[in-house]
Amino acid sequence: NLFYSFYNPRNEKQIIDIDEIIKISNGHTLIIEMLAKQIANSYITPEIMLRRLYTGGFKNAGKEHIRVTKDGKMCNKFNAYGFIERLFDISNLTESQFSILLNLSLLPVSGIHVSWFTKWCDIDNYDNINILSQQGWLNIDRGSNCISLHPIIAEIMSDKLNDNICKVHGLLVSLKQLVLAGTKDDATFYLIDDVCRI
Repeated sequence: NLFYSFYNPRNEKQIIDIDEIIKISNGHTLIIEMLAKQIANSYITPEIMLRRLYTGGFKNAGKEHIRVTKDGKMCNKFNAYGFIERLFDISNLTESQFSILLNLSLLPVSGIHVSWFTKWCDIDNYDNINILSQQGWLNIDRGSNCISLHPIIAEIMSDKLNDNICKVHGLLVSLKQLVLAGTKDDATFYLIDDVCRI
């Protein structure tokens, strides 16, 4: 297991906590590595890391710098979240792509049907969604045609909401209209319920 290359669990409880950390990371290998190194460099247990992830997200993982090798270059200038922000650099996104990611950050990471999302956000084609998928920014389940963000990308994007709240106005208005219409559709009801919990 990749995690154990950087942190050795001391008991069965730590193994269970590590398995949960790996689930939260959605199996993203670099993030698993960074969280294991963050545990070691912060001198905490997997249980404490898990508590930090649940209460404050990935940016609460730790303040101490970790060493990461990416693309053959070694760097130790950042904590795990700092590396995550640089790994998912949004500076090359178009405004439309940025807006798509912002809107998806409001929705459950379990996903939403792409046609609902484009309708609610007033998106007239799927080109930017396909580009974002090809670049690894969002996931598309081709069986269900649902799109979703990796939890880490959702967290990074939700951190950008305060400065860009106008970019999610259309989605919020659409969801409000569904609530006011008293929709009877179970799937829409559960989606709205999930959004309200966020």
